[in-house]
Amino acid sequence: MSNQKRITERSNELTKSIDTGGAEDILAALCRSDDQIFEGFEDYDSLQSPSILAFIEELISSSADLLEATLTGKENNVIVFSGSGTSGRMAWLCARTFNRLLSQRGLSPCFAYCISGGDEALIVSKELPEDSPALGVQDLLERVNGKDRALVVGITCGLSAPYVAGQLDWALKQDHATPCLIGFNPVAIARDDVVENWDKTCRGVFTELEAVSAARAEDGGGGWQGFVINPVVGPEPITGSTRMKGGSATKILLEVVFILAIEKVLSSSQLAHLLSNPTSVGELTEAKKARPTGPVSTADAISLYRQACTCMYRASEQVARVLQSAAESLSRGGHLYYVGSDAFALLGLIDASEMVDTFGAGHDEVRGFVEDGWQICDNNQGDLSLCGSPFKMSLSHFTEHQLGALTENDTVVLLLGDVVSEPVTRVWRSVVASRAKLAEVRVSCTASDTTSTPSSRDRDCTSVSVLLPFAKNSTFRYVLEQFAMKLVLNAVSTGANIMKGRVFGNTMVNLTVSNNKLYFRSVGIVREMAGVSEEEAVVALHRSIYRDQPGSVESTMHKLVSDHIKAGKRHQMVVPLAILLATGQYSSVEVESVAKAMAQLSSAASLRQMLQASRHNE
Repeated sequence: MSNQKRITERSNELTKSIDTGGAEDILAALCRSDDQIFEGFEDYDSLQSPSILAFIEELISSSADLLEATLTGKENNVIVFSGSGTSGRMAWLCARTFNRLLSQRGLSPCFAYCISGGDEALIVSKELPEDSPALGVQDLLERVNGKDRALVVGITCGLSAPYVAGQLDWALKQDHATPCLIGFNPVAIARDDVVENWDKTCRGVFTELEAVSAARAEDGGGGWQGFVINPVVGPEPITGSTRMKGGSATKILLEVVFILAIEKVLSSSQLAHLLSNPTSVGELTEAKKARPTGPVSTADAISLYRQACTCMYRASEQVARVLQSAAESLSRGGHLYYVGSDAFALLGLIDASEMVDTFGAGHDEVRGFVEDGWQICDNNQGDLSLCGSPFKMSLSHFTEHQLGALTENDTVVLLLGDVVSEPVTRVWRSVVASRAKLAEVRVSCTASDTTSTPSSRDRDCTSVSVLLPFAKNSTFRYVLEQFAMKLVLNAVSTGANIMKGRVFGNTMVNLTVSNNKLYFRSVGIVREMAGVSEEEAVVALHRSIYRDQPGSVESTMHKLVSDHIKAGKRHQMVVPLAILLATGQYSSVEVESVAKAMAQLSSAASLRQMLQASRHNE
């Protein structure tokens, strides 16, 4: 089993032809793939398998004990979510959600997050720090120092991030820290590659943690030794793109575990005693009385997410029209902009941040803008707007820098809930007055009397309305609305890039070679797309990476993978160029062959069509 390709890196049979159809065909393929989140994949444990549910319930119980000790003032504890890329962004978003949930009840926040690359990685991709276990430990210590106990929840969808493995390895050795691994592969096929400057591997650490978790289960559960929660949700619809199903399943797990844990604590007798004491907690009595009630079981909670997924895909015809508009904008050299407020707009930021490394998109091609910008992010480092253009993400920045430059080639998507704030309405009126194409996406548990905002009724505006059948007073209501919005945004941005020609079959062919995992994924893509051996694929990839440096390719073979990553970050279209070079269709003279292949790539309207033509010419 250990030699198998990780499931998160496999090609999904349900989406092999996702690049050949129109917008509605893409939505249908994504729907089939997302069904696997709940139905499972092959014979592996799924999200709703009894064994997985049992581990989730154990984690809920243990987390509730830690939370109660914290919220009653007995201990100073922390729960840390950590990850790289999308996993780190979900860690941030969920920590923010739970801290606000506690604050709304007058209780002190006790959730924290780490993301490899720091808060800049919330907006722009910073994949290389994912390869550093030492950096992971350094970041974690900043969150746990001075705490009595810490629950360290390491999220790595592919069980492949050394940043997270280093943190969990540290936690395994501490009496006051408990490691919890969340991912979506069996531990036996976790990444086992050599990690630079470390004497361990991801698989080695995760195997040790799995043994600890299994021993606890054999003892009847309870205790704080460690947890592994790794349901298999099937291959991604775009091979290896764990921002999609992996990110969605991460959101489900974190929210189910910790919302139910919080609900359990708020129902406890000890906390009820404190809540009735105005001298210690002030006006919390009424807050507790007004406390919404969540589902009664873990299985019930997970089923709510399946309902939200079903409701979103019922709106596929509407979503397809937004997807089509976005695809036309990107194909014409335009932009896709998301604007809105609070968590919906933050999801737009997250979706936009993933375009560069996943599809090789330009940094300004897909952007998200949020009312009040960094002020509502609750992030570790505060306002980063001075760090450069990508970090200017408030509505005022949009008004100042993007609004006046909008053309008919741009698509602006307004992200809506029950209420539209006055600042968002003002900005939207200005967008309506521009030449840009308009779209509105509304996700709510409350039926709206209108399908569009008043300001856009006089313009051609594509509207999406996803109505969820959940009670207004449910604790899960807001996170379920977020979940449905995430599915919409992922579908729109992924579909737009597919229709622009950045996906071949279901393979992202213009990914950025920005860390160890993506380097080896790129080698595999070149090998499979060009039909060559692994050695020939490595040579072709190095010819692309070192295209502007003198010397033979052979001289690069002794270098570290991190050296190849640093060299490759200087160039665009590294993987597509490597695929063309691997086909052997170009001159044997190095400079001439690279120049000719690059010229053809640069002039191609669609990478997919270019690569398809090269295959036919082999």
